[in-house]
Amino acid sequence: MTELLFLPVLLPLVTALSAFAFRSSLRAQHVIGIAGSLMLLGFSIVLLSTVHGGSILVLHIGGWQAPFGISFVADMLSALMLLLTAVIGVAVS
Repeated sequence: MTELLFLPVLLPLVTALSAFAFRSSLRAQHVIGIAGSLMLLGFSIVLLSTVHGGSILVLHIGGWQAPFGISFVADMLSALMLLLTAVIGVAVS
């Protein structure tokens, strides 16, 4: 389940690269941007429902612990902030 923590970083990156690939078509860029925003909104709802019971998800990138590596942590506050950002992103799109 901790693999879900990669998606808030990976999904906007893939969306931006996809929109850049279609830089000649403005309509395709709009569709890709809206689709990416909606997917991030759906993911943030799933993540919020996962941590709703008080659980905390932690993912250590590359297996390195916190002082030396990057750790992604999802708790209730971070999931709510991600949901708020996704709602604003959909509204802007």
